[in-house]
Amino acid sequence: IMIDEASAGSSCEPLYIPRVLCILSSWPYLYAFREYLAQLYRLSTSTTLMEAPLERYVQNICLEIPAPPPGAFEIELSILQSQIKFWAPPAKLPIPYVSVPYSTLFECLDLDNVMAVWLALLTEQKVLLLSSQYSILTMCAETLSSLLFPLQWSHLYIPLLPRFLSPMLDAPIPYLVGVIRENWVHAENHLSPEAMVVDLDCNKISFGPYFPEMVSPPTKKWTKLKAALLQAVGDIFWKIRGLERESYLYKKGRILDQHIHRIYEEKGSNQWKERLHGFDDAFSMAYTPDSPNLIIDESLEEEEEQQSSYEQVQEAFLRFFVSTFKDYRKFLNTPDLNLPELNDAKNATTSTKHNSFLWNQNVRSFDRDGFVAWQKAESQHFFEEITITQQFDDFITKRLYSPGEPDVIFFDQSIDSKLNRSKLRMKKLDTPFLLNAKAHKILKTVQAVAPSTEGIENGKTYHYESWPEEFDTSLFGAPRPIPKMITSEFDRQSALVAQLRSMHVTEEVDVLGGNYDSSPEVATSTLFFFTYGAVIGLDWLAYEETQQHAEQVVPETHAVQEKISEEGDKSSPMTVTTAAETGETMKDAPESDQCLPSGMILNVPDCIGESKKDCDM
Repeated sequence: IMIDEASAGSSCEPLYIPRVLCILSSWPYLYAFREYLAQLYRLSTSTTLMEAPLERYVQNICLEIPAPPPGAFEIELSILQSQIKFWAPPAKLPIPYVSVPYSTLFECLDLDNVMAVWLALLTEQKVLLLSSQYSILTMCAETLSSLLFPLQWSHLYIPLLPRFLSPMLDAPIPYLVGVIRENWVHAENHLSPEAMVVDLDCNKISFGPYFPEMVSPPTKKWTKLKAALLQAVGDIFWKIRGLERESYLYKKGRILDQHIHRIYEEKGSNQWKERLHGFDDAFSMAYTPDSPNLIIDESLEEEEEQQSSYEQVQEAFLRFFVSTFKDYRKFLNTPDLNLPELNDAKNATTSTKHNSFLWNQNVRSFDRDGFVAWQKAESQHFFEEITITQQFDDFITKRLYSPGEPDVIFFDQSIDSKLNRSKLRMKKLDTPFLLNAKAHKILKTVQAVAPSTEGIENGKTYHYESWPEEFDTSLFGAPRPIPKMITSEFDRQSALVAQLRSMHVTEEVDVLGGNYDSSPEVATSTLFFFTYGAVIGLDWLAYEETQQHAEQVVPETHAVQEKISEEGDKSSPMTVTTAAETGETMKDAPESDQCLPSGMILNVPDCIGESKKDCDM
């Protein structure tokens, strides 16, 4: 952009400012979108191979390339020399799908620190992620929140906290937020003393002076979780720093604690810093020939098949929850609301102790105290802390009022699958949903259509020196329809989900009466709306009536004042002053049958007329 000569003086110099093309989407294809934008920039500014204008590419990705139906197709998009694939897991596999590499979290933090942060989130503490790379904050926050399944983080969640929102770090609620290092100076001033700070660049965790003491999970379950994670992710934290051999010797006890930390600082930190600074680069530059990271990258590619899939990381945490909550259904009270005696109690016109007893006995509930007492004595404190969290309450509420949701069925049948492995169980439980969810299915690949060249001169190519300031709307054209095979698959998936709900739900749970959304979030919001309208709304109406009455009284008050000033004793006039002038408040004012304007006090002399009647106002 060139500066105008009139404003720039005698010299005219180029002014460079950032210009951004951003994709906003509800689909979690973070890496695929990032790769598409990077290749689109290369294609448009560094080559002469672009056969359609930039507007057609934007139209193509937004309107002509469909989102893949769950578990049926994968959409393959070709741009420049990159093959980008979009796919979605099956609808019957409701574990949260996150389109970010799990390896990033385990590259930044060692296994002990990952588990410590996860435990803090499980108990709903305040967790702040700190890094010099924007992309690391987003990837680690998304990964950590997804590992809470079947629970769901239901508090403040901001992977990239803007500087002007730094005061939120002192909020009296749990949070998971990410702060870029350049904003740390501002964020630190507002940081709650109850927060945990996780430095993703340096693999360090620090605690505020009033951070609650961490609860100890069940030892056996916690040990199994750590062993499963170690097998799933290997030694990637040490390997990415070139310390795989040292890590092996450390586990064998041939390297002491103080020595392994010194080796990490001297050798591993330099390699990690070189790799760290490339996370936010749109175009990853090649390492220099003498860079140790070049050797590490090649070894990672060679041993990719030897490393366990990062999907096993989610399964490891899922097995922990299955083992921990395997008995929770014993303490659910889910009565049959169609019982005749309960219907009589609900429809009774007069309240009786018997009807009240019937209704209380048949209300949907969860026996928290009984569930905690059922656990081993050494683990009860852990269960006490878990069961009072909002995310556990949301989980139980959904189980009580939306038992037909796929994630609820999936988790319950995961528990059944674990119980089936017990030798004491003679009759095995059916888990068809779980078997279908784990069945391997080859996705059918659908090639995405290239940007349309209709109405464009044959052989013409486009080249941009930089991103345009604005799009040319005349170059968009009419979008082509999405293939029928994709739309029909979406319809089929919707029908399957509806059939699934009908198979596992024997009754409709009507909380508020009428046809409302069955999700606990919507039901809670609706209940709050009705409660607010019934309580606060009535108070507001009463307040408005009071204000209207006060506005009618003001002219009458001034008229009485003028009349008394003219006819009364001039030495004892009536005055109207504000509370600010007298230093009094409305609470100090004498009671009166008439409402006065807010913030004003009527000062009346002891006696103006000759009789008491003249003084009564």
